[in-house]
Amino acid sequence: MKLEEIPLYVQQATIAAEDRYFYEHGGFNIIAMIKGAIIDPLMGKTARGGSTLTQQFVKNSILTNERKVSRKIKELLLSYKIEKSFSKDEILQMYLNEIPYGSVAYGVESASQTFFGKKVKDVTLAEAAILAALPKAPSYYSPYGSNLDRLLGRQQYILDQMADLEYITQAEADTAKNQEVKFALKRESIIAPHFVMYIKELLSEKLGEDLVERGGLKVITTLDLDKQKIAEEAVVKGVDDRGVNR
Repeated sequence: MKLEEIPLYVQQATIAAEDRYFYEHGGFNIIAMIKGAIIDPLMGKTARGGSTLTQQFVKNSILTNERKVSRKIKELLLSYKIEKSFSKDEILQMYLNEIPYGSVAYGVESASQTFFGKKVKDVTLAEAAILAALPKAPSYYSPYGSNLDRLLGRQQYILDQMADLEYITQAEADTAKNQEVKFALKRESIIAPHFVMYIKELLSEKLGEDLVERGGLKVITTLDLDKQKIAEEAVVKGVDDRGVNR
């Protein structure tokens, strides 16, 4: 998909969410890497990777998510080489077409169709911020999982960042925050979806999103499907007995 076919605010939301200095660095941001890996932990904050969009593209499309120094060095070298070989807009285009958004959606067009049931050219500003929120942790932020409140919180953060970067006004950001976002019905039929999404989150943290989504893993869990079914039926019966609308 050509970059010009992707709404500008989708591009800007992605940059605001993942790499606000995208058009300034040469493939990696040393200051952000030092801050995320060393300074933040020393200050008691959660350690952040500090990866640029280019690094994320390399990691997800060329390399693996293994946590080794050798892989990180390859990532930096390849990111630098890509920056020398392609324009910033070309890199952003590749990123938006390749990055995983969760639920087997790769690329922003697939993600828009999956989560909103519409083409990316038709998404609203509020929906664009949702899409930009997903690549950071697709399983964790999945709208079909148990962290919808965290997803919406990240959406609001991204809208504020867009305003801070003067991509939009604060009034536009506030309006988008107050818009109800309606997600498409999940097309995949999953038994015990909350449990499944929880397991996916754990695996993604340990193995990486790409391996979990496309690695053909066979995962054995502690879930007893028979007991799960009995529990679900008991909940439904309890709700019906109390006359609660579902």
